[in-house]
Amino acid sequence: MYWTKQHDELLNKFNLRPSTGQLWRWINRKIKSDTSTELEIDLKQFNHWIAKHRGKGYDRKTLKDSINQLFDLTDGLFVELKKITWYYYKIIVRPLSFLSEKNNPELGTTPKLTEPKPLYPGESPDEKLQQQQQNITKVDNLFRQINMRFDRDALNRIWKLAGKSLDRIKQAIELLLYRNSSTQISNPHGFIIESLKHGWQDGFNLNYVPDIPRFNDKASLIKFVLNHLRS
Repeated sequence: MYWTKQHDELLNKFNLRPSTGQLWRWINRKIKSDTSTELEIDLKQFNHWIAKHRGKGYDRKTLKDSINQLFDLTDGLFVELKKITWYYYKIIVRPLSFLSEKNNPELGTTPKLTEPKPLYPGESPDEKLQQQQQNITKVDNLFRQINMRFDRDALNRIWKLAGKSLDRIKQAIELLLYRNSSTQISNPHGFIIESLKHGWQDGFNLNYVPDIPRFNDKASLIKFVLNHLRS
């Protein structure tokens, strides 16, 4: 895809370091359509490209900091799906229109994706891992309330696609149940992932019909699912 003035404005808005901007430009060259795209990226290949243009590549720390800035500071435009090695990742890149849709006040309120903060200063890697596992368990319990099961890898992917926000996952579930009330969805598991990947749930409040219940407790969720999701 072409690099635009809006990209430059976002570099400033997100306060990204120059190396992160170069990484974004390199990834942007791989995008073929204006939709959410799954990619596999190799930071070593990026570094070879950089070396051709600036005379030398970046050190490992700079490369790792740059990719983490894209994941943490771009308001959901870049999502880490899987870290295979320190330099090889599976990611999702969302179009710039994702930001305007997510932040449009007419589409209801959507929690702002912010840079993850540790629970307290000096949090160790073990503590971070423990907190992540607790969050994944919360996501699992949320889906179990409506009789849906995902394996651990899928739950991790959902957590990342949702910007580590339970509220966004709840919105995706409500959208699933609402859509299924009129047209049966044959693959609800796939619908949840695609919704979070493309941000479908972000415009849900605009289309929400009052006579479809808001599911404020476990019993009403299960009852609705049994009556509609399996019908």
